[in-house]
Amino acid sequence: RIAFVRARNIYVINADGSGLQFVTQGLNPSWSPDGRSIVLDDGGWKLFTVDVNGSNRRAVYSKLPPASDPVWSPDGKEIVFSAIINLHETMHVDPESHLFRIKAGGGEPSMITARGQSYSLWFLKARRSRK
Repeated sequence: RIAFVRARNIYVINADGSGLQFVTQGLNPSWSPDGRSIVLDDGGWKLFTVDVNGSNRRAVYSKLPPASDPVWSPDGKEIVFSAIINLHETMHVDPESHLFRIKAGGGEPSMITARGQSYSLWFLKARRSRK
């Protein structure tokens, strides 16, 4: 199955083009390792997980700094996301992008990149086919 965004809405569809299904509103969907859930951002500061059928939408992170581009850890226990720091402090003219991790069920995030350096973050979101 493929998850994609159209007009800030997340959909899933089978690889052959059949079975189109609306999931929820949001951006940057990423499949959980077991294929049952999707993590997404709302285009603002919040991260959510949602079951593939659109039920059980749960906030994982909703604080500063603004979060985006979430991906699951391979074991499904954590979510890694990018965030811009210094933006909320003084509208810093040179904000820094960093990676953070958080438990999949929520909690306090921890920064996993070094302060004082800025990162351009790109994620490859791929899922192996299960036969």
